[in-house]
Amino acid sequence: NDADLANDFSIPRQASTTMALCELSPSSLRTNLVILRALGALAALETPIGDDRGVLRMVPRGPHGNESIGASALGAVALLQCRRFRRDAGIKGYDDHDALIGRLARMLLQQQRADGSFQHWIATASGDSVNAPPTLYADGQAVLALVLLEEIASESAGVFPPRAELHSAVDRAMDYFGNDYWDHFLAPFFFIEENWHCLAARAALGHHRHDAYERFCIDYVSFKHRLLHTGGVHDDFLGGYGFGNVVPPHNTATAGYGEALAAAIAILRARSEDSSWAEDDMRAVMAFLLKNQWSREACYACDHPNRVVGAFSEHMASPQIRIDYVQHAWA
Repeated sequence: NDADLANDFSIPRQASTTMALCELSPSSLRTNLVILRALGALAALETPIGDDRGVLRMVPRGPHGNESIGASALGAVALLQCRRFRRDAGIKGYDDHDALIGRLARMLLQQQRADGSFQHWIATASGDSVNAPPTLYADGQAVLALVLLEEIASESAGVFPPRAELHSAVDRAMDYFGNDYWDHFLAPFFFIEENWHCLAARAALGHHRHDAYERFCIDYVSFKHRLLHTGGVHDDFLGGYGFGNVVPPHNTATAGYGEALAAAIAILRARSEDSSWAEDDMRAVMAFLLKNQWSREACYACDHPNRVVGAFSEHMASPQIRIDYVQHAWA
């Protein structure tokens, strides 16, 4: 209902969970129906911009304003992953959202600067880029969306942007983020959350290799490796990602590192480089997450255990469950 939508709904959470559902689920009638409903919820949130662009926003027919591109980029990722899932499963109508994917992609292309970076905000009334502070995750999500679309652009010619245009945009983005984005003296020691770039670099392995962009992911994961609890903490914290015994490791932050690790392992293997350290970290991360997944035994005091078993809370001291907590651990 409208109250739930206003209080609890988030386009990025909806999109990322839908993405994981399509990337990781076996095909079944129930899964297919859930995917169809999830995609419909995303598609209903489009605000058109002119004749050939669009954005996803919480109030699609509400007053115009400035909107971040992150939700639209992640929405495009979900639509693309589900298109592949439904196509490979032989589901009729797998391309029903091609026009929406094309409009979101053209918006992202318009938001890209000449140096390969992105303007993060767009005015929904005029379609003009807005110079405003950047938002977390949007860059990697935009690159991932364009990488996924580049691979299949020829499947819907005239609806999707031309593959050559997408290839050029992806290459400029990879140049920027691989070479200029973290070009400062702290680069070996400090990164913000760049997991989506790792997912984009892995998605590009089959059709758009870029040495510096792949190295960016490896350097990022190497930095995060230093914050993984492998000793010197309470046994319950081992394998978690965090800052010692003071604060319980967050399941989602740990799972996010695991997502980036999985991508980095694939990249390291594709480069014929040593991935053993990353595989060791993945074993530790998986052990931590499996220990912290809600089970029937751990849920002895739950009012409705059937609704909780299999889920992940924020961390061991917080029972709150959100779909993105579950999605990141699942992925």
